[in-house]
Amino acid sequence: MGFFAHEAVDIDPATGIAYLTEDDGGGAVLPDPAVARLVADYKARISPISERVVGTASEDITRTQNTDGESELGDLIADAQRDFAGTDLAFMNSGGIRADIASGPVTYGDLSPCSPSITRSSGWS
Repeated sequence: MGFFAHEAVDIDPATGIAYLTEDDGGGAVLPDPAVARLVADYKARISPISERVVGTASEDITRTQNTDGESELGDLIADAQRDFAGTDLAFMNSGGIRADIASGPVTYGDLSPCSPSITRSSGWS
């Protein structure tokens, strides 16, 4: 079961000013059975890849930022990008990191939520 928010724009006729209002939409939303079957089918299809262990984290790797705005997970992602691109430096937008990595075996499926946006890597010389 999931929840959704309903947003609406109300315009004050006297002033012409627009206001954004939010409503919880009445609570729980039941998943559509056809969509749930489709999602389950694709999860089953990708499980050989998403459940493959690709490494082990000896401790939690988090997106918690230090006073310089860096995080262990951000550093790891930037280092991976740098290695992939064969460059001397790489940048990772900390706002794009969406999940931490828990200690223990790490699967490909664990890595995907960390940085779910499609990001293009570029290199300059």
